[in-house]
Amino acid sequence: MAVGAVAVSCMYFVGACSAQTAATSPGGGVDAGTDAVAPRSDAGATLATSWYATGKPFADRYCRSCHGGQGPGVGDFTRYENVAALAPAMLAAVTSGRMPPGASDPACRDYANSDRRFVSAEGRASFAKWVADGTPKGEPNGEVAVAELDETIANPDLVIKAPAAYAPTYSNPNEPGNEYRCFALRPGLTSNKYITALAPVLDKRAMVHHIVAYRMAPDHLPAAGKSYPEDGWSCIDMVNAGVSVTGDPRQSDGMIVAWAPGTGAFNFPAGTGLSLKSTDVVVLQIHYFASGRVAAGTKDQTGFAFKLVDSVPTPIAIAPVGKSAFTIPAGDPAYSLTGSFGPVALPLTIYGTMPHMHVLGTGYELSVRNVDASQNCVAKADRYEFANQVTYLFKNPVVVPAGAKVDFRCTWDNSAANPNQFYTPPVAISYGERTDQEMCYAFTLIGLGN
Repeated sequence: MAVGAVAVSCMYFVGACSAQTAATSPGGGVDAGTDAVAPRSDAGATLATSWYATGKPFADRYCRSCHGGQGPGVGDFTRYENVAALAPAMLAAVTSGRMPPGASDPACRDYANSDRRFVSAEGRASFAKWVADGTPKGEPNGEVAVAELDETIANPDLVIKAPAAYAPTYSNPNEPGNEYRCFALRPGLTSNKYITALAPVLDKRAMVHHIVAYRMAPDHLPAAGKSYPEDGWSCIDMVNAGVSVTGDPRQSDGMIVAWAPGTGAFNFPAGTGLSLKSTDVVVLQIHYFASGRVAAGTKDQTGFAFKLVDSVPTPIAIAPVGKSAFTIPAGDPAYSLTGSFGPVALPLTIYGTMPHMHVLGTGYELSVRNVDASQNCVAKADRYEFANQVTYLFKNPVVVPAGAKVDFRCTWDNSAANPNQFYTPPVAISYGERTDQEMCYAFTLIGLGN
């Protein structure tokens, strides 16, 4: 999956902090420029808008997964001094909608950990008041605790990682500060299994921007991966689109999951599981990012942990809902492609999805159109972030009755005004695996039956 030759600063507060001339300090904190508001200590205060009652819970909920000292984001937002110095810029980024990074709107369909991806009106108002009050620190006896995001699963049945620690070189001039590395891994299973839960096993998380896991038959590996090289291979282009090679989507190669900071562990609904055959190879595509948080030459050995069972009542598979035949006109700031999958012959259940476009993408929508023309929203965003590759697991799955269709829409900005534009002047862009081409897919978790 092509995941970007453009430096991906949009996931972080770099843009939001530019007016503050913020820079990462040697200690990993953030040094504010001359425009920053000096924090008040108020050591003896117990104000309703203190760091402990307001600022820290806000940063913990919406910022810590990327800016937590060990994540890929600039700065350590667990520290009062850093957040207080950057609070006006943070508020501006949240108010404008630039932060947190674009994600599917839970008002369309709610999903796991959505409360960390969209700032509530109450949360924004309380943070704004803390900023207006001068970012007082207060005392910890007023602290509002926010649980850490659970990124683990207990007692995994299988852990697979890159066969050897790898040091990204960031040597490709077409993707400065970024490297996309694939590793082909043999799970070593003696029988077919079903994945019921999985979680990232992060080594140097400050340099891991996101991970995509695929499963495929050994003879479908690309030429660069057929020898299972310990140091992997460069793979900015798509490894596998999840397109069935047998005609049966339950038996296809395809994506297992996409993980990014803030996503947490994946637990499929009870009674469901994703097939992993004893003959399958698991390919990890790891997007490394030169965040400045680790020394050059640092090695990483990241992977995934899995919970496995022998059988499940409802096998699930990932189907790529979308289209590959399109051309985006040069200069068009809001070109939309629409289409439908179906009508489906048998009832299906949608458990989650991962919308995917490239850097020109600005929005998407996925919905179920029933026989009576009623609509059920599945996923929708008016702000798509290429740097925020996320699989959304729904709290309430979507039933697709027999005869219904699944409608999709992708929207792109191919104008000169798009900061992610590759070409000057813009040119017509068609489907392709390279990042300077485009895609329109929603990799969707489906199960037969309702």
